[in-house]
Amino acid sequence: MPLDPTQMIVPATDAVKSKAVTDTLSDAWNLVVGDRFAAFRLTNAAKIQIKLQKRFDELGVKPDNAKIPDRFAVTWFEEATKQDDPEIQDLFTDLLANAALDNEDALDRTHIDTVSKMTPSDAKVFKLLTASEYIDQPRFIKNGLRRNSLITIIDNNIQVDASRAIDHLIGFGILRMRNGIDTSNMDATIRRIANATNDLAGERKIRLPIGTGRGFAVRPAGAMAVVLDLICLTNQGISLHRALTQT
Repeated sequence: MPLDPTQMIVPATDAVKSKAVTDTLSDAWNLVVGDRFAAFRLTNAAKIQIKLQKRFDELGVKPDNAKIPDRFAVTWFEEATKQDDPEIQDLFTDLLANAALDNEDALDRTHIDTVSKMTPSDAKVFKLLTASEYIDQPRFIKNGLRRNSLITIIDNNIQVDASRAIDHLIGFGILRMRNGIDTSNMDATIRRIANATNDLAGERKIRLPIGTGRGFAVRPAGAMAVVLDLICLTNQGISLHRALTQT
């Protein structure tokens, strides 16, 4: 009598529950990760602990652990101990140190997620773009700076892929990009209109009035001016900067 094929198939749930499978998975897990995983996180925790102690010594203050909510502390520890890059460890150190010093922005848990996603290059670029000696902060926040200008600043100071880092920071909500208009070759009237348009947030198509013999005609901005890619620091980016700034 031929065998019924359906009787030869073991349900997936039964297979997972079987001792043979669980023992095999356990052995594989221990082989691939095992003690290395625990040692990796403990090593990272130790390095960050040293950085934290050094930070508080520099500030000459003692942290108030009572000011750090349990949920924040657990989330921070979970993500911080996954990081072995010094640049990212420094950011986590600053977050916890400032949280312990009652920095309201540092206590925003969304920053933990953002920092955990950064690459070392992202961290370097963010620190550079929020350093006042390199960037006109009010202009950067309100109107934005040309993308090419930011890339030049980055290239002149650190060796990273500037375009990729900027794209990452835009994806994290730290930076945003909008359109602007180059008014350098326009007459005074058109320049005033264009400058007013540049002050508006968001991206949209822009039409500017052009003087003609019969009054004003309206033409697309692209026909008479260069549309710029402007990079701005978002409110989230400002908050992260404050969260990482020593108080």
